[in-house]
Amino acid sequence: MKFYEQYPMMKPHVGSKYGCGNAPRLLLIGESHYLPDEATQHLDTETWYGKNSSTLNPEEKDHIDTAGVVKSACDENFANPSFSIFANSFWEINENGPHFPEYKHVADHVVFYNFFLRPGLNGESLKATPKDVEFANQAFNFLISVEPQLPAPGGNDRPVRLMW
Repeated sequence: MKFYEQYPMMKPHVGSKYGCGNAPRLLLIGESHYLPDEATQHLDTETWYGKNSSTLNPEEKDHIDTAGVVKSACDENFANPSFSIFANSFWEINENGPHFPEYKHVADHVVFYNFFLRPGLNGESLKATPKDVEFANQAFNFLISVEPQLPAPGGNDRPVRLMW
């Protein structure tokens, strides 16, 4: 999908143990990433979808790095309030499923991505435009269509099949 060529760091997080064994496979879907307050590229729909990550600074790229955000949330034990989406989801999943000693290990067994591909304003939900909805639906349909071809985590040659 062209969008993930423009912003490759926004590809879904695929846990390192996702698809291993007989464990259930879960896709968690968030709303959108957020950029720092001083960022501007995402403020205009046409600009966001017309440009790419080469025009973002390193801090902005870090904010939309899906796998990096999940890793940071776990490494920091969800200390940042913005990580509550992961803390709450992983805790609920762990309590009702695998019962890992630390609920952050749920991240190793799930796929996570944000439905909307244009970041929202910091602390506010994205005010989605028709183009945002179009791109979000394209990405969702793309993920469904390529699910059998997703690479397995850890360099394993066995493909992962996302199921939801």
